[in-house]
Formats: sequence, C-alpha cells, structure tokens
Amino acid sequence: MKRTMFKTVKSQETLAAYILLSPDVLGLLLIYIGPMVFTIYISFLSWTGIGEKTFVGLENYLTMFSDPIWLKSLGVTLKYILLYVPFIAAGSLLLALLTSIKLPEIKVFRMLYFFPIVVPIIIAAVVWQFIFEPSYGILNYMLGFFGIPAQPWLGSEKQALFSVVIISVWKQIGYFMIIYIAGLSDIPTEYYEASLIDGANSFQKFLYITLPLMKPVIVFVLVVNMISALQDFDQVYVMTRGGPNYATHVQVFYIYEKAFKFMKMGIASAASVVLFSIIFLLSLVQLKLYKGGSYE
Repeated sequence: MKRTMFKTVKSQETLAAYILLSPDVLGLLLIYIGPMVFTIYISFLSWTGIGEKTFVGLENYLTMFSDPIWLKSLGVTLKYILLYVPFIAAGSLLLALLTSIKLPEIKVFRMLYFFPIVVPIIIAAVVWQFIFEPSYGILNYMLGFFGIPAQPWLGSEKQALFSVVIISVWKQIGYFMIIYIAGLSDIPTEYYEASLIDGANSFQKFLYITLPLMKPVIVFVLVVNMISALQDFDQVYVMTRGGPNYATHVQVFYIYEKAFKFMKMGIASAASVVLFSIIFLLSLVQLKLYKGGSYE
C-alpha cells in the first residue's frame, strides 16, 4: 500500500515538473531551435521569401564564399573584433581598478560609467552620429581647441570602423566594469596583506596577484565580447549603413542586405549558418579555457 502511494506521489511530482517546464521548453523550440533548423533548411534553397522554393544544394555556400563582398565583410568583422575586444577588456578592467578605491563618492562614478548600458543602442547611435558630424559635431569642435583640423569620421574609410568601435565600447564598458569589480571583490585579502610584508608595490601586486587571479574573469570577458562583436549590427545600420565603400560592412550587415535588400534568403541563411558556426567554435574555446577556472 505504502509502495503504491509512493509511486503515485512520485508520478504526480514528475507530471507537475513536466507541466512547469513545458513553457520554457516550448519557448526554446519556437524561438531558438525552430528558427535555427529552418535557417539551415533555407540555406540549401533558392528562395526570395515568397513564392516557390528551389533546392540548390551547396550552391548558396559556394556563391557566398566566392562573393568578394562577403570576403570583405569577413575581414571588416575581424578588424572590428581586433579593435573592440582588447579595447573594452583592458578599459573595463582599468575602470574597475579605479572605481574599487574606497571613497565616499566612488559609487557616483560607478553609476555614471554604468549608465550607457541602459541607453537603447539606436538612441545612442543617433546621438553619436551628431557627435561625429564633420561640419557641426561636438567632437571636431573640441579638436579645434587643440589646433587639430576637422576629421570626416563616419565619412572616412579609415576612420568609420574606429568610430563605430568607440560607440560600442562606450555602450558596453560599464557593464564589464561591474563584472571585473565582482571578480576583484572575490580575491582573498590575505594575498595583498602578505605582499605588503614582502614589500611589494602597487604595480607588483597587480602583476603578480590581481592579474593571475583574475584570469577566469578576463577570459570570460574576452570571449563573450568576441562573440558579441560578431553579432553587432544596430550601430552599423544607424550610423554608416555598412559604408563608406564597405568599410563597416560587417557579417551581420551582409546577412541583412542579402535577405531584405536583395531578397536572397538562401544566401543570407548560408551566411547565418557560417556565422553561427564561428560563434559556436568560439563558445567551445570559451568552455575549454574557462573550465575549472578558480582563484586557488
């Protein structure tokens, strides 16, 4: 009798667990897995988004790989990552160190540095577009005080990508500053107390204590930003539309143009699959580097 009651209670608990989990599972299938499978399926078809679909096999992938614009966008994306990721990783760590000083007003500075993360990226991009304006932008106005001639910024092939990197760093640096602060607070104070006895200065404490013990956090910030940089689109769309002369034509903008400007859903899906593969490989690298990371 007791065994039968135990089985009944256990089956009821199992059923309740399935019911409670079902919304998340359905959401995962509908929002993530479903579109991913559909994208892979479309990558083997010729389709304009409406009308009939024609199976073309690997033709979309071969067309994409031989497309000079795709190759250009891959190079631009790589350049964007090399500019953005080290800049934000080092800058947010520096801000975390500066705002870890125990002063009464330090919380105000933390709030100011964190504020850009709550600003929608579209609004931020529009504001920065006015700041970078060559004729009446505030940035060129400030440079004029130092005798530096006005710069074209978003209108220059050499400066446009760097200008986009500036707004991306400005937007995200406060968020990763908070992550670094959390990592710094987890470092045992005994290490710093022992270093004082050994006569270590501030730079030596940073080099031999802070930096090695922050390695898991640094790796996390580097890889997460690398994955995020591969998907950046909004600021490019608002500020440059991929120009001038494809100077800011990143991978996601290439996908957007193929899908919604040229209505080549097959090629856009193929590019999405390739981009997903790159992100997936980077995620595996992150798991390998971050596995077992600890302060001991």
